[in-house]
Amino acid sequence: MRVVLFATAIVIASAVSASAVSDMSSATLSDIKTRDDYPADAMRNREQGTTRVALAIDVTGHISNCRVVGSSGSASLDATTCKLFIRRARFQPARDEKGQAVEQMIEEKVKWVLPPR
Repeated sequence: MRVVLFATAIVIASAVSASAVSDMSSATLSDIKTRDDYPADAMRNREQGTTRVALAIDVTGHISNCRVVGSSGSASLDATTCKLFIRRARFQPARDEKGQAVEQMIEEKVKWVLPPR
């Protein structure tokens, strides 16, 4: 059984400096998930959709917070999206004009698609 996930990163703001430049190479959810990550209850209920999350990236490139800003319609898919990003994703931190790592906020959009029956 094949599960397809799509993810796209968009830098939306820097939490520290408006002039900070993103030097981010995003590890998208498509890069870090496995086919076993599709929640069993969502699969059983044939739930799919797109989850948009806002991610706070700290100066070390780790996610310090994940918040759903657009639901897929499935609480399970939404929660799993944040769980996977927090556990597995790492980013190159944004840099300010002096080259110092700064916190940033990005959005990721993940499309959860069930395989055909």
